[in-house]
Amino acid sequence: MSSWSISNSDPAADEESSIRRYTLGNFITMAIFTVTLVAFLNAAHLALSWSKNPFLGFVVEPTLVVSNVGGVTWNAQRIGLNYPERITQIGERIVGSAQEYLAVTESL
Repeated sequence: MSSWSISNSDPAADEESSIRRYTLGNFITMAIFTVTLVAFLNAAHLALSWSKNPFLGFVVEPTLVVSNVGGVTWNAQRIGLNYPERITQIGERIVGSAQEYLAVTESL
């Protein structure tokens, strides 16, 4: 009796199958990495563009209502703004929408 056995499987097909599995795993890993990298770069870009806007010392909601969120050094209460007052004017300029508010604050 012989200890040798003959296999009908093709070694090239087995290698190709393992390469496909390896390639799929790499593709998924690279896709997740790419999405994460794009999100990180987008967040950095948004943060840098936001940092160019002046901070007036208070947060305004989209409805132009002064928010009740504040820090120790924020000056909303010192200049007379309290929650839930609404911003209607900045200096001599009347603001009626969030877009007008942003336009006025960006021009400061």
